[in-house]
Amino acid sequence: MLRHGSENIVYGNFFLNGKGGVRVREGQHQYIYNNYFWELDDRAIYLQNESSDPLDNIHIGFNTVLDCSEVILGGDGSYKPTNVTLSNNIFSDPDDDLFEDATGNETWVSNIAYGSLGITIPANGITNVDPQLIENSEGFFGLASSSPAINEAQPGYAFLPIFDGINDIDSDILFDLMGQDRPTSINERDLGCNEFPHNVVIQPIATEENTGPDYNTSVVMDVKGNQRPIKDLIHIYPNPTSGQIMITLESNTHSDIMIDILDFEGKKVRSVAQESNFSGKKTISQQLGGLSAGIYSVHAFSLSKQAPAGLVQNVKFVKL
Repeated sequence: MLRHGSENIVYGNFFLNGKGGVRVREGQHQYIYNNYFWELDDRAIYLQNESSDPLDNIHIGFNTVLDCSEVILGGDGSYKPTNVTLSNNIFSDPDDDLFEDATGNETWVSNIAYGSLGITIPANGITNVDPQLIENSEGFFGLASSSPAINEAQPGYAFLPIFDGINDIDSDILFDLMGQDRPTSINERDLGCNEFPHNVVIQPIATEENTGPDYNTSVVMDVKGNQRPIKDLIHIYPNPTSGQIMITLESNTHSDIMIDILDFEGKKVRSVAQESNFSGKKTISQQLGGLSAGIYSVHAFSLSKQAPAGLVQNVKFVKL
């Protein structure tokens, strides 16, 4: 929500499966560019009609709004937004209508609006055609190769200003949502938030499969002094510990093994050992002086790319 402020930029965001997207209550010089709105059940974009500080100079460009509730344009009331420009967006498959409460004075530049419009169609700047969005393996809807949104961008939108205190602004919209290059020529750019072809697999929805570390973190904290085995590579004890840990390395496979200690954030704080062509069983004593109390882990892994998956382990322990 943009409230009690001006000169805001909303750039490069995913708005997914929520109550709403971007709400602009007051202020001037607001920019909403390069965003993806999907399955929002209330007001994907909401321009308010507010007497305390009426909206002016609002720019909405290169966004994809799909399967959402309406975009409210703020025309219901006595303090209508002024100088609102909607450019090079895709609005498609609304829950009901695409738009609500138009002022009639918006500037429309090369938008696709596919579905029930909900407002009087302007003389130009909106094409009601299927944008042909197809779903990838991760649930993101991007442009099909035959999409009418490809190479259809038009000039007439505001570039992003370089506001004080904000660095590295994509002022000319030279990149899409995922940082892919847009063509230098505006007329060769695509509508919506993402350029075709999609050279990266876009993963908007966090799942167990596409996020988080991929190693064994099964941990049961034993009472102090009790050894706890973890699979076939390393054992550590005591856990919790006050001063040292014993690390037992055990493998039936010849491999070069590296053992490190990582902090809670996964940063290496100490190298413990490196064993070349190791096979068999060995116990290493590691003093923990200099480490503050907290949660750490012993990370053991093979330096060989051909090593079995079992030769990578991360075992947590508590330093008292």
